[in-house]
Amino acid sequence: MKKKLLTLLLALIGLGVYSQVGFNCQFVPGAQFGFVKIKSTNTKLSNSHGAGFPLFMIDRIKTKWYTHLDMNGLYYSVTQFNKSNRSKVDSSKVAKTEGGMFAGRLGYGFGKGEDFRVGPNVNVGYMMSNLGSSIKTFDGIANYWNIGGGVFAYKKINGKIRTMAKFGYEKYSNKTATANSQIKNLRGSGIYLEGTVAYNFYQKYGLAVMPAFYSKKFTFNYGNETAVTESKLKSFVLRIGFTKFF
Repeated sequence: MKKKLLTLLLALIGLGVYSQVGFNCQFVPGAQFGFVKIKSTNTKLSNSHGAGFPLFMIDRIKTKWYTHLDMNGLYYSVTQFNKSNRSKVDSSKVAKTEGGMFAGRLGYGFGKGEDFRVGPNVNVGYMMSNLGSSIKTFDGIANYWNIGGGVFAYKKINGKIRTMAKFGYEKYSNKTATANSQIKNLRGSGIYLEGTVAYNFYQKYGLAVMPAFYSKKFTFNYGNETAVTESKLKSFVLRIGFTKFF
């Protein structure tokens, strides 16, 4: 009986140790700093502006599973940070709408022990980009579906530091112009490259920093123009948020 109890206890301890893999990066609340640059064959749609400040993003790996939720575009649109631009007529002032309305990733990591995981992930969701240089978040904003995949790697440096790297490719599409938008028949593709470094300050809690680069290419019909518009979007941001270690 004692041997069985000891075996059970060791198994539970082993399970507990095994589950101590990963971290949960909560960019809610969170902040980002950086830029978004759009270059278009329709010159009136080209612009460059700072990235939207507030964030709604969760990036998490625990044991084997990697999950990611991006609602940055939607969160920016419904907060006060955008409203300061709504009454302005200066065309250089644009709504800084870029990111997911509801976009996610799901991945599975391979590896033994607590220190390292690497694996593939699938991506699907609904996103938005200000390809029309609008000063209002829902006027001229391109909404589109994204589907794709990527790879991620997790590394535990020590008890205080954990890191992740993510790279992926996505396809974008939306044939129908959304409400108030003049953008229709949209097609595109893009890549993303993200890194995360988390540092534990107190017990299981700390801060996470995520540098990220995005490159997207779009083709679409704008308004009543017959010519196809081609636009390239590049963005680099630095995100700061909270994290919990597992």
